[in-house]
Amino acid sequence: MADASLEGHVYVQSLLFEVAVPVTSMIVAALSEETSEAVHNRLLDELISCVGGESHWTEVEAGAPDIEADCRVAAR
Repeated sequence: MADASLEGHVYVQSLLFEVAVPVTSMIVAALSEETSEAVHNRLLDELISCVGGESHWTEVEAGAPDIEADCRVAAR
């Protein structure tokens, strides 16, 4: 888990790809399960990256300019 990251798959730096929306839902579901503190903290870090980012320019050009808003809805 220490080396696991969604960086480069779901987001690059703070720029989100469309897959961030379903991943956000999966992270929230995983947080409701019993996990170790380390896993729980890592999931929270990844969740923060998803809800705190913004759409990657390629997603904006493809017609998905509000991925961050969709991630926030998924997190709620």
